[in-house]
Amino acid sequence: MVGSYVVLDYAYWANWRFSYDEPVWGVLDVALALAYLATSLTGLAIVSGLWSMKPWTWPTAIRLSCSLLGLGLLSVFLWGVTPINLIGLTVQLGVLSYLNLAHVRGLFGRGPLAFMQSPG
Repeated sequence: MVGSYVVLDYAYWANWRFSYDEPVWGVLDVALALAYLATSLTGLAIVSGLWSMKPWTWPTAIRLSCSLLGLGLLSVFLWGVTPINLIGLTVQLGVLSYLNLAHVRGLFGRGPLAFMQSPG
């Protein structure tokens, strides 16, 4: 459920029209829109794979969550602590914690202790 919300949120921001005074920001807008679109599509693929318990989705979800956690931390360092940043960091830490529970790891063919190890 949280993954679907994140995907919808990124899809929303991919369509957002930023307005800046300098033309160079237009290039940044396009780059951000493409990055958000790519993240949205990746999120949709991960949500679909997690729902059907495909083995490839576990490490992909871990990588995406770590990337989003890193972006959240970068945002905190650049712009300070905001409620949105705290929510994002809390959600990503929760996702990482959940994906690393022994029974969840077992569902995706991972050993109970080996981080990012291939199945079997």
